[in-house]
Amino acid sequence: IAAACAARGVDIAIGYTREEMGAFFTADPAMAEPDPEKVAERFEALTGSADTIALYRRRRPGGGLRELLGDMITDQRFAFPAVGLAEKLHAGGRPAYLYLFDWAAPGSAWGSCHCIDLPFVFGNRAAWDAPMLADMNEAEYAGLSGTMMAVWASFARSGDPSVPDLDWPVY
Repeated sequence: IAAACAARGVDIAIGYTREEMGAFFTADPAMAEPDPEKVAERFEALTGSADTIALYRRRRPGGGLRELLGDMITDQRFAFPAVGLAEKLHAGGRPAYLYLFDWAAPGSAWGSCHCIDLPFVFGNRAAWDAPMLADMNEAEYAGLSGTMMAVWASFARSGDPSVPDLDWPVY
């Protein structure tokens, strides 16, 4: 992807949500109480050591196994690839704009899950009847959505998502 972008002169904005796996784990009854042995096996398989869970416990004090596993898989499947692409683009002389979307509805079990950013990007809250948006503050939504639509429109027009009062640095 990075080589093709460099060859074609394509700029990239890429990101992920803080808790991508919340969309999948919260809806799965089997993930309510994950098996500690299976969680350890997954950490071993994806990070090379079951002991890596200790790093995730420090990052999320009090987090349960579902949250810790979700954080690690979010990193492995979304965060690390996004950062890796931004690094390759930078090395190839192309700008990349990286973002982390971390808004979540108050008290939501879904957290800042996969695709939660879409109603903000498109500004069409009424079209989304989704449990991860329950109890959201509509004024907060309007402000964040307005900013997101502005930065995406700026990126589409110019290849730079910066807008007045929000300078978005190149990765």
